[in-house]
Amino acid sequence: MTLAFSQQINGTPTYFPEKIWAGIKEHEVTLELGNYLNSPYSSGKNILECKPKLHTIREDLKNRWKIGSKIHFVINNRTKNRLQFAPVITVKAIQFIKITYDENICNNVGCEPAVFINGKALNKFQFEELSMNDGFDNAIDFCHWFDKGFEGKLIHWTNKLY
Repeated sequence: MTLAFSQQINGTPTYFPEKIWAGIKEHEVTLELGNYLNSPYSSGKNILECKPKLHTIREDLKNRWKIGSKIHFVINNRTKNRLQFAPVITVKAIQFIKITYDENICNNVGCEPAVFINGKALNKFQFEELSMNDGFDNAIDFCHWFDKGFEGKLIHWTNKLY
């Protein structure tokens, strides 16, 4: 199944392809990486400089993502410039994620959400770890992306679980 990734969020590069490669480099697949690095879509960022992206958070209303599903990592999905930038990898684990904001304590500056994985609340350190492992630079960037309540799946292609 296709997992499409943005190359920019609000005009800022995500480096998601490089971060995903940093997380799967143990697979030692070089052909697809070479195809990506030689494509016009490559940022040119060295994957060794990237903090690995170990999973992704997705809404899954039709319950399509399951352990054993095949992941096709792509950019420019549904365009003539679609590019699969990494090898096909099997989903190793699925965890359920819920993000909530308490409207009573949020203000104009914002607030941190409560994040639950499989019903268990994450502490501040676990939340920061989740944010970075999902490809964000920090928890603040995570909060800017997930700026309201959310329920979905944490799709893992590595052994990292929460």
